[in-house]
Amino acid sequence: VLVCIVVGAVVGTAANGNGKKPSKESDEESISVSVKAVCDVTLHKEKCFETVGSAPNASRLNPEELFKYAVKITIIELSKVLDGFSSGEHMDNATSGAMGACVELIELAVDQLNDTMTSMENKKTTPFESIDDLRTWLSSVETYQETCMEALNEANKPSLVKYGETHMKNSTEMTSNALAIITWLGKIADSVKLRRRRLMATGDVS
Repeated sequence: VLVCIVVGAVVGTAANGNGKKPSKESDEESISVSVKAVCDVTLHKEKCFETVGSAPNASRLNPEELFKYAVKITIIELSKVLDGFSSGEHMDNATSGAMGACVELIELAVDQLNDTMTSMENKKTTPFESIDDLRTWLSSVETYQETCMEALNEANKPSLVKYGETHMKNSTEMTSNALAIITWLGKIADSVKLRRRRLMATGDVS
């Protein structure tokens, strides 16, 4: 039920936000209302359209399904980052501590997101039922990546910092976007709950 309400809210927002119809030649015409609404709340919009917008059958997915896809592709990207840090490249006596710390931190991030996906895929929970937990987990993943960069900076080796920034750019942006999406879904869920309570208080809900 809540998913339907969210979709309705998305459609309504899109309709109110456009005073005029986009031209048929517009690139956004092929982007679904849900994808646009989801990506509009993110900090890294271009990355969102590039990744979440490329989901299979994206035009038919609702915001909840798009969030799940956002988490899934973030796991894939973080796994690539982990492979890079684990390869031993750029590692020497002076940098082994920082690189080792990053490996441990990214492993924690991947494990955290895998647990999140497993829970949702096994239908033990839905994003709407565990919004607070999902926000906490994604915030932790952000922190792990930030702590990794701090460790690289402390190694005082510019080439290592550049390596970290380059290899984690996509994963940090994608994590940020996933966190923004679940935060937005949470606000919608909260507004729906508040409306229901008000209706119940006035006796308009049986």
